[in-house]
Amino acid sequence: MTDPLAYSLAVTIMVIGVVCAVLPFTPGPPIVWLGALFYGWQTHWQGIGWLLLLVLLAVALVGSTSDWWLNALFLKGSGGSPWAVLGSFVGGIIGSFAIPIPVFGTVLGSLLGVLAIEWSRRRELGHIFRIGRGFLVSWLLSLVVQIVASGAMIVLFLQLAH
Repeated sequence: MTDPLAYSLAVTIMVIGVVCAVLPFTPGPPIVWLGALFYGWQTHWQGIGWLLLLVLLAVALVGSTSDWWLNALFLKGSGGSPWAVLGSFVGGIIGSFAIPIPVFGTVLGSLLGVLAIEWSRRRELGHIFRIGRGFLVSWLLSLVVQIVASGAMIVLFLQLAH
């Protein structure tokens, strides 16, 4: 390890990234990647290689976009429309401000956004429950993907950076 202070700060940034992976509208995996980038910069690129940074970036992109692609995948699989994904996003923003309880307001707003769009499309209760379940499963799975991606990035960094 070339610089213990830089290493410690990088790991601290990465741990903050894992915490941010749980919070809505905070990019957990990219923050973990920034920790690795910070370490590279502080060690003049001697402590970490470009290949590792690229691999970590790819993992960060998969993790940080999982909200979108899992939401779209599960909503479509539940019979939802593409507009439901947009409803989820807009509802999440509104819910974050209307109910300023971390995570709860965002998830509730997103769920209500999805349900409002789908209710306006098809007024069938069974359909609405299926869509709601699909959204909640996608949200939970996305949370897991972001946490696992962040954790995997930290493990790779700890194993391969020096």
